Amino acid sequence: MEKIELADAVIAVTGTGPNASVRVFRHLDRRANLYDYHWGACESIWQHDPTARFRMLFEVVMFIMRQLGVPPERVAQALRPIPECEGLFQD
Repeated sequence: MEKIELADAVIAVTGTGPNASVRVFRHLDRRANLYDYHWGACESIWQHDPTARFRMLFEVVMFIMRQLGVPPERVAQALRPIPECEGLFQD
């Protein structure tokens, strides 16, 4: 599995609920544009402000789980390529 640093990550989601597809792409990977939602390095504040980046990551993860109804396990699996997210959902 290719590692993608959080500063260079784009989190993309298409669909809702348990059938949603959640992926992490490297910044400027055009495949992210095929998804309904995408957040991350495509936004300048994400790229330039590490403090805002972690706040935004939390907001994105909560939006994906609460508003889109994606199960936490699916979100955790999708975020595995991001080294900073290791242990995010561990028991």
